[in-house]
Amino acid sequence: MERAISSARLAIEHFNRPYEEGRREAVLHFALHAHEMLMKAVLLQRGKSIQRRRESKSISVATALRMLGNQGEKVLTESETLSLTAVSNVRDAAQHSVVMLSEQTLYLQTQTAVTVFDKVLKQEFDVSLADFLPSRVLPVSTDPPTSLELLIDTEVSQVKALLEPGRRKTAEAKARLRPLLAIDLAAAGEERTATPLEVDRATNRLKQGRPWREVMPNLASLTLDASGTGQTYNVRLAKAKDAPPVKFAETEDEAESAAIIREVDNEQRYPFALTDLARLASLTAPQATAFVWKLGLKSDEKCCHTFQHGKSRFPRYSHEALSRMREAAAKFSPVEVWRQYRRQRQQDPGHEGQL
Repeated sequence: MERAISSARLAIEHFNRPYEEGRREAVLHFALHAHEMLMKAVLLQRGKSIQRRRESKSISVATALRMLGNQGEKVLTESETLSLTAVSNVRDAAQHSVVMLSEQTLYLQTQTAVTVFDKVLKQEFDVSLADFLPSRVLPVSTDPPTSLELLIDTEVSQVKALLEPGRRKTAEAKARLRPLLAIDLAAAGEERTATPLEVDRATNRLKQGRPWREVMPNLASLTLDASGTGQTYNVRLAKAKDAPPVKFAETEDEAESAAIIREVDNEQRYPFALTDLARLASLTAPQATAFVWKLGLKSDEKCCHTFQHGKSRFPRYSHEALSRMREAAAKFSPVEVWRQYRRQRQQDPGHEGQL
């Protein structure tokens, strides 16, 4: 827990730093590291494993979020999981790509990180972040966002201005767009940053004059949940109650009738074969097959899609499937799961063996 608090203090310190060199990247790095250490401390306190004996690294931030979310220990609400996924995605974009992060967007990410950190600290360890900070210390902004919609409108207006003919500022426009796409993906439950193809597609659509609510529909479904003042000021990202549903259009007819459409490259959405899942989860292929059966991954469209080439069918799996398999492999004995699967096959000879 001490390392978590140290990183939280460093994130706030860097946010309030009076010069810009490396400031944004440092804030995001320390904010996410603070949560990673805190979540692992919570899991250890609850008797959960954070590292498998045969792996050199402990669980990822994404796995920790899932283990503490509504489907796991229920430490984090859906809104808090969404907020931290957004912080993680924006941090990854800043660390691995060229991004231009506005002051308001940085403040939003920092304040949401501080809000959730303080809540978990109080709930699980009965201490407050304020206990480790002077009363004068907060993430301070002279221009905090008043609404998420206004913030995004401003950001997109700047992107569109950079894309005007003759400006030759496309690279800068993409750098400004990447953080917004990272939050859009977080709102869709995807723990990753936008691919170059997705960045190009979004850039081209904005250049064509399409509304940002169509280009980034998941982002359009969010709102700010803010309350309190001073050191008790809390901010979270939340799904807007009146937001229109986001629909994946599978056919041209659906694309015509859907109010909001987002095209998905299924080969990128489901990049893993069963052997890939086994390798990345440090399992044997039979054990991975057993976990696919136990977790019902093949029947979950978020986890599996079957591609067909002629008469051949090839199931492929998503990042969500990999995360669930890693989480389950840390919780259940792979050998015992395989034995359960084998018994099921013996009882039901028609049971599908190769997944």
